[in-house]
Amino acid sequence: MKTPKHKRMFTVRHLSADDYNGARSMITDTRNQKSVVHSWNYSLSGLENQALFIFEKLGIKIEGYSEPTGKGYICLFSSDFKTTLRNTDGIIKEDN
Repeated sequence: MKTPKHKRMFTVRHLSADDYNGARSMITDTRNQKSVVHSWNYSLSGLENQALFIFEKLGIKIEGYSEPTGKGYICLFSSDFKTTLRNTDGIIKEDN
């Protein structure tokens, strides 16, 4: 049996607008336990497209994704273990 390749996993959630911020998306690097929050890009539809746009700007190639039913987030997978997750639209929030 062939051993599956290890992948880096990110979770992506939608954060609703509140009294202080518009809609946002939060990406968490589950391997390094780091999260960043990005402004919602209203020219893109859906959480998947928001995330793919951000990862493209970061230069992280996404190789697959999963949407756990009813969980409110998506999981994205990459073989890129080197590129640092960072905010691309001005820091809103970064957790180390």
